[in-house]
Amino acid sequence: MHKGVTVLALVTALAGLGVKSQPMSREVDSDLFNLAHLMMAEAGYTDSKERRMTGSVLLNRVDSDKFPNTISECLYQKDPVQYSTVYDGGPFWMEPTEECWKDAEDLLTQWYETGDTDLPEDVLYQSRSKQGS
Repeated sequence: MHKGVTVLALVTALAGLGVKSQPMSREVDSDLFNLAHLMMAEAGYTDSKERRMTGSVLLNRVDSDKFPNTISECLYQKDPVQYSTVYDGGPFWMEPTEECWKDAEDLLTQWYETGDTDLPEDVLYQSRSKQGS
């Protein structure tokens, strides 16, 4: 099962002790930072559905045994490079719109709580055009 279930168990336990959860961090290299910046770079000015599908591909990779086990490791993977926008000085480093931040936070919350994304778990790549046979 997805690693977010462990986070959910911790949040639930803390809530039972009267500890309130904090908003997700927008700090550099946090899960939220990485997901929002990826959504901005890959689908920033599209609609919420497309941004969430873009983010879902990254989260599906984290859950797959074909890729590294964290959002950061999957996003910054170099061999082979998975997201060239991270390395080419491209739009990954632009400030995400508030819509990107919200979509990223909503998708992460869903993933942490249920282990699910908006796409089937075997969707590990994205493209606007048909690929392969």
